[in-house]
Amino acid sequence: MARVSVKPVVEAPSAADELRARLNRSVDVVDALGRTLTLKKPGVLDQLHLIEALGATAKNDMYLNIVVPVLYVVAINGEAVYKPASKRELEAIVQRLDEDGLQAVARGVEEHFAVPQTPDEFQASLGN
Repeated sequence: MARVSVKPVVEAPSAADELRARLNRSVDVVDALGRTLTLKKPGVLDQLHLIEALGATAKNDMYLNIVVPVLYVVAINGEAVYKPASKRELEAIVQRLDEDGLQAVARGVEEHFAVPQTPDEFQASLGN
């Protein structure tokens, strides 16, 4: 009698599954002080809440360039960092990160979450 082996069918993830995985992924970066900073892309609502919390300060582009990357920080050395609900809470996170942490966050956001600049880079990011 002949032996038959059945291999399980492995389905490729759908485009929606791949997008969901990309949006939910987190990455760890290490700052100059050796702290592990866990980053995850914030949602649009998180960004709107930041603008609301900042009030008139949200019109200051230089200030925003410093604080928007802070929204990506979800943990420092494994300790959860909650989304700031006020300007005071945001400034407390900035103070906790200090210059070394802010630089590591900026590099991590650029490296892992930046939108590709050219059509070729965009295609490459999709794995095509």
